[in-house]
Order: sequence, then C-alpha cells, then structure tokens
Amino acid sequence: AVVRPANTQQVADVVKACSAAGAAIVPQGGNTGLAVGSIPDDSGTQVVLSLQRLNAIRTIDAANLTMTVE
Repeated sequence: AVVRPANTQQVADVVKACSAAGAAIVPQGGNTGLAVGSIPDDSGTQVVLSLQRLNAIRTIDAANLTMTVE
C-alpha cells in the first residue's frame, strides 16, 4: 500500500494504524534514487509513506539560519 498524507496529523494517524497492524513503514521523500532504503522489499507487508505532499515552508529564521518545513 502507498499512503500520501497531506499534513503531520495524517502522518501520525498512519504511523498509529501501521503500528496497530504490525506493518512496517517505508518512508519515501524525494525519489532521487540515491537512497535505496526508500524501496519496499518483496514481502508485500510494508506500507510506503510518501512524503511528497508535505512540501510547505512554515517559518524561516534568517538570524539563526534555520527553517521549519513539513
């Protein structure tokens, strides 16, 4: 299965549901192909957690050179 949450609450809900079902989660971000860890195995028991929709910048703190993103 692939889930595509739109906010952090939905991510939390997916994690809770997977935990209750004993399903492993495979987080998937930019799909650059540089991190093979974002590919589920052949077991068919893992849930792909796509973070593609979490793409907003919340705050930028120029003084401390940090930002908060989804």
